[in-house]
Amino acid sequence: LARGGGADKPRGALASLGPLLGRAPAQFTCLLRDDALADLRRGLSAAVSLSGGEWRPAGSRSSAPRRVHIPGAAALLVEPEESCSLGPRGAVHVFADDAAHRPLGSWRGGSARDGGWAPVAVAGDTAVLRERGMGGAAAKGRGWRVRVSVAAWAAPREEAALSQPLPRGLQTLRLLLDEAPSALLSRQVFDVLLALLQHPLGRSKPEACAILLALLQLPPPAAHSPHEDQRASWRLSRLLPLARAVRWHAADRDASNLLPLHAQLYSELLASLPGLSPLAEVHLPRSAAVEARVALLGPAAAPGGAGAG
Repeated sequence: LARGGGADKPRGALASLGPLLGRAPAQFTCLLRDDALADLRRGLSAAVSLSGGEWRPAGSRSSAPRRVHIPGAAALLVEPEESCSLGPRGAVHVFADDAAHRPLGSWRGGSARDGGWAPVAVAGDTAVLRERGMGGAAAKGRGWRVRVSVAAWAAPREEAALSQPLPRGLQTLRLLLDEAPSALLSRQVFDVLLALLQHPLGRSKPEACAILLALLQLPPPAAHSPHEDQRASWRLSRLLPLARAVRWHAADRDASNLLPLHAQLYSELLASLPGLSPLAEVHLPRSAAVEARVALLGPAAAPGGAGAG
C-alpha cells in the first residue's frame, strides 16, 4: 500500500484488497486492523475545541484571534456546533494564518440550525478564528463553539512512511468488517470505538457506532478461525453513559423533531444490549452478556441472583 501521493490512492488500494482479505493470513488482517486503530487514536488526540461569545473562556478578550496549530496536518476542517447562535451583528471569520486579510469562510448572525453555517476547510496545519460584533445586540446569541480537526495528514518523508498509519482508519475497519470480521473482535477495537463515541470532538460517530453495532451481532468465529473472539473482555456497561447524550439531544431537538444520526444510532446500540433485547445474548460470550445485564438490572440479574431463572 502506498502511503504518499494523492488523497484517493490509499482509498483505491484498500478497495483492491477486498477480494483478497478472506484468504489473507491473520498477521496481515491484524496489521491492517492495528494500523486503522492507530489512525483513529491519532485523530482523537489532534481534535481541538474553540469557543467565543457567551461561551468565551474566562479572562479571554473578545477581539483576540484564536489560533489552532496541529503539527503534521495537511488540511484542517473547522465545524460549528448546531447549538451556535449569534446576534444580528455578530460574526466569526476563519483565516489560514494571522496575516491573512480575506477569510476562507464566515458565519454571520442567526443560528447554526437555520443553515448557512457550513464547515470551513483550511489548507495547511493552522487556522485562525476572529470574532466581530460580539457586544451589544450580539449578546442575544448563545455564542459560538467549533471543532477543529484534521481533514488530511501530510505525507511523511520516505524514511518515516512505514511508521505512520494510513489516513483511512474507519474505511479500513469497514473493509475488514465486510471481508474478515472476526479480526475486529478484539479488546482494542472495542476500546478505540468507545473512545471515539465518548470523545466530545470525535468525528464519524455514526460510522463508529454502526461498526460496533454490527460486531455485537456477529456470530462467533468458526472453530478453525485464526482470530480469537475477545468480546468476553468487552465491558458493555461502558456504553450506558451514551444514554445521557440521547436524552440531551431529545430535549434539544430542532424543528424537524428528529435526533441527529449519531444519537439515533446510540439509541439502537443501547437497545441491543443484554438486558434490553431478548436477541442480544445469542452471539455474545456469556460473561460479556452478564456484565451488561447486571449493570442494567442490578445484582439480581446475575447467575444465581434473586432474579435468576
